[in-house]
Parts: sequence; structure tokens; C-alpha cells
Amino acid sequence: MNVITPADLHPGDIVLYHGNSTLGWLIRELDGTDVNHASIYLETGDRLHDQLAESLANGPQFNNRATSFAGNWYLIVRRLPTTLTLDPVVARARTIVAQGRGYAYAEIVVIAALVLVKKLDLPFYLKALLPPILRAATNLLEEWLSDGRKPLICSEFVWDCYEEADGPTQPYHFPYARPAVAAAASVLNQINQAGVELGAMALAGATAPTAPSLAEIEQLVQNVRDQHHESAPRTALTLNDLKDDQGDPIPALAAAFRGHDEAISLFDAVAAWPTPGDLLLTTALRTVGKLNPAL
Repeated sequence: MNVITPADLHPGDIVLYHGNSTLGWLIRELDGTDVNHASIYLETGDRLHDQLAESLANGPQFNNRATSFAGNWYLIVRRLPTTLTLDPVVARARTIVAQGRGYAYAEIVVIAALVLVKKLDLPFYLKALLPPILRAATNLLEEWLSDGRKPLICSEFVWDCYEEADGPTQPYHFPYARPAVAAAASVLNQINQAGVELGAMALAGATAPTAPSLAEIEQLVQNVRDQHHESAPRTALTLNDLKDDQGDPIPALAAAFRGHDEAISLFDAVAAWPTPGDLLLTTALRTVGKLNPAL
């Protein structure tokens, strides 16, 4: 892959990140690619005065290169091959950021979506992480619903900038690679059914288990990461992998929904969105090169 410099960046370029965070590592492990985050480049300049747009914890926002690229090992820049100007894509990104106060993003929700829909074949050592991760993710979704916010993951934000640019004709549309999800539907349906049943229990007075904190999740993931460096056999995900110590299908997964059909629909929607890995794999984009984040 070509090594590039910031001078090679063009407005509208898609920037994909190989980060050094623990949860970033887990996203890459589950998605099977080398990237875990995505942004869109908007405006050229030096590292303190150029501009990117990305979806982070508080929703879509602007950052300069120094802020956005910090904490990453390398970046991969991809570009849509077109003779059209990408000004409408950049304009759409600015509009979404301006209107984005009702959105939220968390890596833990992407991880949960990957687990349930995209990756049914997991290394055995990752399966122990599923109950706490799903518990935290569903509690976050409920919190967002209560605050009137909707999830918008980083790569979906980038794709939307292209998909929604320049009106209904969608001249900047591009398909993205996505693993088959049909086999996952049965597992997700079982989880949803368990959610309905256990959600009814929660409404009847059951207490929702406390979700682990993000720091606790990161420590669990780091422990697994430290202990398993070699390739391991991957086995299919089943509902049994999602049960707690008492043999119930993660009561918190359901109790957090508390009968919210909207929460389940939101989770289904998140699971169908493109991941950073999808933006790396699609043949509709061409790779410009690899970029050192320190430049």
C-alpha cells in the first residue's frame, strides 16, 4: 500500500483508523479487518487548522487532524472514483453535524451489533465477553431513548454523507461489502423474544441487573487481549453463549429494553449499518494510501 502524506488528502476522502484502544482492537477482531473507526475529510490545512467530521460520543462533530488522529497507529484513506465534485458530500457532512445534537455513538454498541448480526463465528475466548458487553450496550440504548437521542455509528455517518448528498438522485451512492446476515436472524429473533418475556418481568417489578461500567468492560477486554495472541478456532454463536450464570438469556438485555419495541428496532437498525471494515472492503472505493497520524 502506498504511503501518503496529509498533502494527499482531498475534501470528501474517507479516513479509516487503526486505533490503539482496547475496544478498537475488539471491533477489529469481530469485524475481521484492520480498521475500527471512520471519518470524512472536509477542509485542507495544517494539522491544527484542517477539518474532519466524525461521529463520536456526543454525536457528529468537527475535529482538526491533530485531535482526530491522536491515539491511532495508522490511517487508511479511501476515495470514491468519480469525475463529480465532492462538494455536495462535504456540504452534507456539515449539515448533519449542525443538526446532530440528537445523536449519540459508543463503540460498545457497535461491538454488540457485530456480535449479534455480523459475526456468529467467534474465537472461544471472546465468548466470555458477550454477556457484560450486551448488558452495557442495551443499557446505553435505553439511556439514549430516554434522552431522545438516536445512535449514529461512525461509519454510518460517513456513508450517509455520500448517500444523502445532492438530493434523491443519489449520484454519490456506493455499495458497501457486508457479510451475509441471514443466519444471524434466528439468534437475534431468539434474543428479541427473550427480551419481550423478560421485559414483561421487568415491568412487573423485576430489578434490572447493573450494567458494568465502560472501564470494567475495557479491563475485561484487555485481560482477554493479553492472554490470547495466537489464532484460535472460531465456533458458531448460539443463544447459550448469551446466558448469565443462572442460565437465563442475559436478563439485563431484556430488562434494559423494558418492553421498548423501539429499543429493539434501534438495535436491529444499528446492526444493519456499514462498519468501518465494510468501508475498507468495498470495491466501490479506491485506496489512496496509508497515512502516519503523527504527520
